[in-house]
Amino acid sequence: MTLVRAAPPEIPALLVRGDIDGYFLWEPWPARGVQAGGKVLMTSGDVGYTATTVLAVSGAWLAGHATQARAIVAALSQTCGDTRADPDKAAAATQAIAKIPAAQAKELLKDIECSVHDFTPADLATYNEIADLLFASKATARRVDIARFALPGYAN
Repeated sequence: MTLVRAAPPEIPALLVRGDIDGYFLWEPWPARGVQAGGKVLMTSGDVGYTATTVLAVSGAWLAGHATQARAIVAALSQTCGDTRADPDKAAAATQAIAKIPAAQAKELLKDIECSVHDFTPADLATYNEIADLLFASKATARRVDIARFALPGYAN
């Protein structure tokens, strides 16, 4: 397998042109690949992969805004609770804000377990494995020091 460097919006076109044989990405890129004539062979859940979204801020901002950072995390946690409680309302909000059809958003929500949690030792171990893979495949010029960037203590 060869890792191809490309931005997600370029990937479906690379598939259509035959520059790549397949890809593993988050929505909407699989749906766009299918629209271009590709097929979904498996989902991330089929291979036991879970996607995690990480809240990122600059160190300089965080140094003066720890209280605000905690408030942002709390708001995200509340939003996840609201999404789990009322997927129809979440899908309608997604359509209104992101212009993704509500039916498509609701379908996507079936595959998402929206929750907010602090970094766990297992998370950090996984991120370190990813850093090793990216460095070994020359996707990054040097190995990223995860401990420098992943700061526990902001989620309840």
